[in-house]
Amino acid sequence: MIDSIEKAIESSKKKQPFINEITYTSTIEKSSFLPELSVVDYFLWALQRYIYKKEIRFWEAIEPLVGSVIDLYDNHTQYDSQNLFRLEEAPLFEPIL
Repeated sequence: MIDSIEKAIESSKKKQPFINEITYTSTIEKSSFLPELSVVDYFLWALQRYIYKKEIRFWEAIEPLVGSVIDLYDNHTQYDSQNLFRLEEAPLFEPIL
């Protein structure tokens, strides 16, 4: 898992130079130690499903609970309750492989 994360980061560094400024530490933890990660995981899954599969229903279900979304690939555009994230208005997303 950690290898996959590092591979994605290395791939992103080639496309987005600001990623070189990010420091991180990866660890694998049991979900029972950090149950709040399940919430974050669902949030990211719903957002990813909307972006890649154009299926908005899961995202719309949690969107009112989201404080904000910052698009790191679009000049750090911030989406919130006054400026909802919609694919029609966002730049094209390219999968990071």
